[in-house]
Amino acid sequence: MLNKSTKETDTFTAQLAYLLMLFGCASLGILSVASVILAHIKRKEAIAAGDTFLADHFRYIQRTFWFGLGFACINTMLAPFGIGVITGAMTIIWVVYRSIYGLLRLHDDKPAYEKAAA
Repeated sequence: MLNKSTKETDTFTAQLAYLLMLFGCASLGILSVASVILAHIKRKEAIAAGDTFLADHFRYIQRTFWFGLGFACINTMLAPFGIGVITGAMTIIWVVYRSIYGLLRLHDDKPAYEKAAA
């Protein structure tokens, strides 16, 4: 069980990771790399501490980065055909959306992923 100050610190770290991911779009991905490194480290700590809520958010950040990187590679291959710019813009919009969505869910103390109704 986490104490209150550790929970607040880890929540701040998750907020920082979301913001780094968000501003990573403007820094050609440099800040996004810092975000995913932070998320990888803190997710392991959250899992070890039994905090599934924050581990879920850190996983969301990781998945945003890795899928975004995959999309960026595809966009690069599509660039010679002229469609890479359009798909690149769509990828940036997707990363910005996921960053803001995750940040808002974290602020509202909700998990990053909606649980499907059974």
